Amino acid sequence: MTSPRTQSAVAAAETTVMTWNIAGGAIDAGADRWTEHINMLLADVVGLQEVCKHQVYDIEMNLEEVTGVSWES
Repeated sequence: MTSPRTQSAVAAAETTVMTWNIAGGAIDAGADRWTEHINMLLADVVGLQEVCKHQVYDIEMNLEEVTGVSWES
């Protein structure tokens, strides 16, 4: 059994991790669509496969604009 205080501390320590192959289907959805998806899932850490450096940069910039939080790769 845990107290509400302990439950709160545990919840605050949780991290959401996602991984995503953004080139699946070979469709370039663009940074806006990828950002929308990542933001919708509330991911704290994102692993991207089949991604080019410029795509990562575009996604980071869009996420920072949308969320107000600094992202880095």
